[in-house]
Amino acid sequence: MVSLDFGDRLDKSLSSFTINHDAVFAFIFWCIYEYGYVDNDIIAETFEQKPTLSATYQNYKNRVKLLQVWLWAIILAIPGLFLLEVIKLQLTPKTINLSLLSSMGLDGVLWLTFLSVVFGCFWSYNRLDKQTRIWLYFCLQASKCFGFLIVTTTNSIGIMLFASQVLARWIAYIVYRVGKHTEWMEFPGEFFRCFLFTFLIISVALGTGELSILLSWQTLVIFAWCAYRGRRQFVNICRQAYPIYKDKTLV
Repeated sequence: MVSLDFGDRLDKSLSSFTINHDAVFAFIFWCIYEYGYVDNDIIAETFEQKPTLSATYQNYKNRVKLLQVWLWAIILAIPGLFLLEVIKLQLTPKTINLSLLSSMGLDGVLWLTFLSVVFGCFWSYNRLDKQTRIWLYFCLQASKCFGFLIVTTTNSIGIMLFASQVLARWIAYIVYRVGKHTEWMEFPGEFFRCFLFTFLIISVALGTGELSILLSWQTLVIFAWCAYRGRRQFVNICRQAYPIYKDKTLV
C-alpha cells in the first residue's frame, strides 16, 4: 500500500509539473543567449572607438564566466529533458523504463548541438562587420523563436506568430543598419508584428482552405495580444497620416 500511494503521488506530481519543461528549456536557452550580449559588450569595448555598452556592463563583465554558463545549461537540461520525455512517451511512474533514458540522450544531444550552433552564431555575429551582421541577426532571431522545435512541437498558428516575430525584428534591424540614422528607434515593431501575423494567418487559411483557424481561440488570443502591444504605434501611424495636398514640398 505504501508503494502504491507513493506511485499515485508521484504520478500526480508529474502531471502537475510536466508543463514546466518549456520554462526550463527557455531558461537554459537564455543562459547561452544572454552570454552573447556580454560577449558583444566586451568586443565593442575592445575594438570600437565609441562603443554602445549596456548600463550594467561594468558590474557584470568580470563576473560572468563562459564555463559556468555551459555548466548550468547542462545541469538544467537534465530535469527539462526528463519532464519533456515523460510527456512525449506518455509515461507514468509504473511505465518508466530504459526507453526514457535513450530518448533523453537523443534529445539531449540535439538540444546541446542546437545551443552550440546558437553560441557559434552569436560569437561570429560579435566579430564580424556591422553590415554582415544583418544576415546573422536573422539567424539569431529565428533561433529564439524556432529553436525549441528541436525537442518539441507547435501548430500552424504558433508558426505564424513566430515567423511574424522574426520578420518584424529583422526588418527593424535592417532599417537600423542600412538607414544610418536614429529614427529606426521609432520603427513600429509591435504593430508590424501584428500586421505580419494577420497577413500570414490569412494566407495560410486561404491557401489550405482551413478558414476555421481564423476564428480559433488560439488565433484570437494571439491577435488580441499583438494588437494590444501595438495599439499605441497604430494610433501614432494614424495621427501621422495626412492628405497629400498638405505637403508643402514643391515638385
